[in-house]
Amino acid sequence: MPFKYDIRKFESLHERLPQFAEITGQLVEALGLEKTGGRGPKAEPASDRVIRDYVRRRVLSPTLRGSGSDERGFYGFRHLVEFLAARVLLNDGWPLDKIAQHNIGAGTDELLALIPGQPEENEALALARSFRRDARRLDQRHNEQGALFSRGPADAPPQTVAAAQPPEFSDRIAVAARRRAELPMLMRQISGDGSPPAVRNGVTFEFGDRLTLIIDRERLRNITVSEADAIGRAISAALIDYPNLTRGKDPK
Repeated sequence: MPFKYDIRKFESLHERLPQFAEITGQLVEALGLEKTGGRGPKAEPASDRVIRDYVRRRVLSPTLRGSGSDERGFYGFRHLVEFLAARVLLNDGWPLDKIAQHNIGAGTDELLALIPGQPEENEALALARSFRRDARRLDQRHNEQGALFSRGPADAPPQTVAAAQPPEFSDRIAVAARRRAELPMLMRQISGDGSPPAVRNGVTFEFGDRLTLIIDRERLRNITVSEADAIGRAISAALIDYPNLTRGKDPK
């Protein structure tokens, strides 16, 4: 999907709270990220109170110092990305404490990958990094379990431990949240309004009145993020290649 609001143009951002809140609120509204979940007023773009609360809860990083001084209270690009990513996850049902954990451990590019309307390469790079991290975590768990098996008296039975579960809120789940967040934007592009696709019998998706997707029920029940992405790209390729696909044939 071509991006509409490349947030990287704010990379030099360094503003006090009122100006930062104004910029953030404008982007929240432009990207369709008005608050729909969590506590507090719904459809709230951004406010000084919410931003201060997010800093206190560590959803946002500590404020920055001013240029040439030790005075804090400035907000930059990282804060902007953290806020927008948090809004995506909040609307997707994540509690603020889990969002804080995610934001603290994520790089800026990974957070950008959650925000609708951004360049697709951000998402691809962030997802690839998450796969590599998962592989490293798995190797570490195997090493730790091997060490545990080697401990204890010689006549004692080997002690097993329950394998550590992968993080409940993984980066791949976060990418799925981004896809759900960008659905209204995609629907506006396809059908002219942001209404969600109609679902009939769980297998037929109607995107407006000119586009229908029918998918096998079992395939839909077990679909993964990567498979859903592949389906979307296959549809895109088929639409672009329609003249060649129908050349010499009678379209049914």
